[in-house]
Amino acid sequence: MDSRPAPGAEAVITEQIDAWLKETVLSSTPMHHGDDTLLWNRDILAELLQRQFGTMVHGVTSASEKTRAKLSETPVLGDRAR
Repeated sequence: MDSRPAPGAEAVITEQIDAWLKETVLSSTPMHHGDDTLLWNRDILAELLQRQFGTMVHGVTSASEKTRAKLSETPVLGDRAR
């Protein structure tokens, strides 16, 4: 018997959302979006995607997207973070 990987769920992060998410994480902090912290985390990213696009994702989904984009959970430094 030949085995094949399961197809899995359809992706909810479109190329447009992915580009917006990368730009947002790299050029701002959660404080710019109404949160009380400078550090990005999975739950904040998931909530932000919900508010901005109506896209329901869990923290695990947003983490895998962030990992794929090779982004870290550190605040943006420099003039853009002010």
